[in-house]
Amino acid sequence: MTHLQREIDRLKRKILALGALVEQNLRLAFQAIEARDADKAHRVIVTDILIDEQEVDVEEECLKILALYQPVASDLRFLVAVIKINSELERIGDLASNIGERAISLAQEHPVPVPGGFAVSLMPTSRLTGSQTCAAPTTPLAA
Repeated sequence: MTHLQREIDRLKRKILALGALVEQNLRLAFQAIEARDADKAHRVIVTDILIDEQEVDVEEECLKILALYQPVASDLRFLVAVIKINSELERIGDLASNIGERAISLAQEHPVPVPGGFAVSLMPTSRLTGSQTCAAPTTPLAA
């Protein structure tokens, strides 16, 4: 295994870890909204700082690999893809932080009752398959 391949493998692990952290943080932000939990919302905001740091680390790693190894073909395409994905993950992390900030303000307000049949889970615990859909109203709305 060449030095370039070792660096690319390490980069793969970093971008996958960042993706997992962003997904976990987004899920936590949705839970904070659903449960009106300000503590969870604060954790989302604090974790965004870690996401931002990891985004910078991944980008620097990509630039280092580009400068030191001058990759071509599939390795170059992979690095370009990582740079773009990295940027989007950071943006999603920022949006989760915005949701967390909104969850904090909502936690301080009085709850608004949701009419029966409209309760929809924001983030399902398992992926939808086949013809499954999110919960929809069970009765038509009165005009």
